[in-house]
Amino acid sequence: MKEMRQRLNISINGKNSLIKADKVKIVFGPHHYINITKEDDGITFNIGATHHGVTFDASKVDSELYRAIEELRRLYPNHKQD
Repeated sequence: MKEMRQRLNISINGKNSLIKADKVKIVFGPHHYINITKEDDGITFNIGATHHGVTFDASKVDSELYRAIEELRRLYPNHKQD
């Protein structure tokens, strides 16, 4: 299932992009960013503001990123999406 651990598909305005990338960077708002990086052994997800952020492994279903999202959902129940 290595292909799923390294999947990095890009969708823009709801349409799949033909862009092939190993790193996607999104900058938004006054100083926020998201980096998603395809690596040899999987995917990392980095989110932050200015130069302060956190990086999580996002390579499997029960990843660090999944657990961080579950904790955020617990802390901010009014912001949950299902």
